[in-house]
Amino acid sequence: MDIAENNIRAWTKLAGEGDYCTVPYSKEIIQAARQGIWGVSATNNKNIPIEWFPESLKDKHILCLACGGGQQAPIFASLGADVTVLDNNPVQLSRDKYVADNEGLNIKLVEGDMRSLDMLDAESFDVVFLPVSTPYISEVKTLWKAISRVLKNDGVLIAGFINPYVYIFDEDKLEKNVFEVKNKIPYCSLDGLSKEKVKKYFKEEKLVTYSHTTEDIIGGQIKAGLVIDGFFEDYDSETVLSKFSPVYFVTRATKMKTAI
Repeated sequence: MDIAENNIRAWTKLAGEGDYCTVPYSKEIIQAARQGIWGVSATNNKNIPIEWFPESLKDKHILCLACGGGQQAPIFASLGADVTVLDNNPVQLSRDKYVADNEGLNIKLVEGDMRSLDMLDAESFDVVFLPVSTPYISEVKTLWKAISRVLKNDGVLIAGFINPYVYIFDEDKLEKNVFEVKNKIPYCSLDGLSKEKVKKYFKEEKLVTYSHTTEDIIGGQIKAGLVIDGFFEDYDSETVLSKFSPVYFVTRATKMKTAI
């Protein structure tokens, strides 16, 4: 099975199980946003600093990339932004449609792969919002170029990441508080598995995940003409490693006029 197709099925399964990334925001949260009380996260706990966004989001064009689930996009739409959600999972997109229909919000829904943004016009977005989604694609350098193309000059990319070091540990043992270094970075969760175990992995509809090098994450943005001008780290209340170190980080980057 194609890995992207497997991950679509895996996220559909997670949505059915009520994973927190798939639960639409409530009417109360949307109403508060309409009154100017709002916040969004690209990771787990910390909200993005409000000053990272334009002073007013009214009529700003925002791309919520690989961001289905009925959460951040409806917030931006409630603030008057022109919002497009691109996600490859129809169930996740249906969560945004549900909130939009119930709250009278206008959100454009595009079913597509984050690795190809060719269906979107160049220099058409003021903000691209990318939550922790890069672990589900094998390569990120071309992603930054694609995002740079659709951003307007001086447009902003806000992106969340899992810190690459998280993936060096044996995941099964980590759940038992055993910190055994096992994997190399860059990493794929299928690394070292036999054909039989890969078939079982797909049959169980488990997410195939990747970790990229920090150079590809940060340096890749810079090479695509994006200047990093904001950074913070975040913890995960459910992750053993968060007892010792942040497991997420978030970057803010601005597209320069000379971006390639």
